[in-house]
Amino acid sequence: MYTRYFGLKRAPFSIAPDPSYLYLSPQHEEALAHLLYGIRTEGGFVLLTGEVGSGKTTVCRRFLETLSSDIAVAFILSPTLSVKELLSTVCDEFGIRHPRQVTIKGLVDRIHAYLLELNANRKRAVLIIDEAQDLKREVLEQIRLLTNLETNERKLLQIILIGQPELRTRLAQPDMRQVSQRIVARCHIDALSKPEVERYVTHRLAIARRGREVEAGGAQSLPLFSKDALNSLYASSGGIPRVINLVCDRALLGAYTRQEQIVTRETLLKAAAEVLGRSRVEGGRKWKVALGSAVGLCASFVLLYVCFSAPKMTFAGKTRHIFRADGARAGPPESLLAAFRSLFASHARRRDAAFTEGAVVRPIPRGEPPQPGGGPPQPGCPPASRAGQAEAAPRS
Repeated sequence: MYTRYFGLKRAPFSIAPDPSYLYLSPQHEEALAHLLYGIRTEGGFVLLTGEVGSGKTTVCRRFLETLSSDIAVAFILSPTLSVKELLSTVCDEFGIRHPRQVTIKGLVDRIHAYLLELNANRKRAVLIIDEAQDLKREVLEQIRLLTNLETNERKLLQIILIGQPELRTRLAQPDMRQVSQRIVARCHIDALSKPEVERYVTHRLAIARRGREVEAGGAQSLPLFSKDALNSLYASSGGIPRVINLVCDRALLGAYTRQEQIVTRETLLKAAAEVLGRSRVEGGRKWKVALGSAVGLCASFVLLYVCFSAPKMTFAGKTRHIFRADGARAGPPESLLAAFRSLFASHARRRDAAFTEGAVVRPIPRGEPPQPGGGPPQPGCPPASRAGQAEAAPRS
């Protein structure tokens, strides 16, 4: 709808795993290199993991485009199958004919015969299983047994497991060590960084404008997203490519309906709220307020501890003990309300003491003794000597 308005030849932010849109960030490039390396090792497992929507399937489809015609590929997208169903799906993907009523051994024998035929013709076979974290334990064990199909020189089947981070956790368990020891290459794809998000958006827009693939970082065109919008995009999406596509697609649609030439921060935040839910977006913007509240609460507890648990405190350069009315040292208050009441009362006493200590005493006529608080002399008081005044001064 908005492609012609923004001068695009096709939609730039589709969530389909189109390999022509693949942005080769350093970690995506490393993942592709691991897949290619695993194929050259001729045997074992290759493990590719990443968060949901991080681009694992897109990397795998780019990998398939690089394979030569002498490699047969079986791609399984829904691994929530039984052992027999999985083996039957492998046969279907490789084009192996089999009767409907067949045992697990019969399916394995047909796969083995097919792999031996490929090896005789100097061809290889690759089995790719997406969403492998959903594999049942017995199914994963059967897949491991498929790697035992081999000749004296080489393995006959290369298996690539693609899944979410839970797959790594499963394979790290002690009962999965037989599978883990056969993994020849491992790679994990994390979320994009903030600079990578900006390059990712620019890359996809450049491909959509030109209608063909371009080199990463080689696109020079007018931006459709403001700098503030890109900053908010990173904060709301967390650097996940699929979420970036969803938010950017909705933001471009919003800019089109408003007849704006560029996506502003307000438009993008509204799009993110529609796609992700307002609570998630607002949560990302309020983390600073929450952090400040937590710091303030911690500071309050520290202040209460210092005021009511420490046996000594220093005011106006003097160290004094804190006592209750009965003469015992003050301990922690029984409740938070009592703590604040004690704090305010203590503050008032310190303020009065500081005011009294810092008060300016007016001059006293010679021959008259100084009175407490600087007041006038009381009738009948004998004159004090200068020595007595000198001794009284330090004690005050």
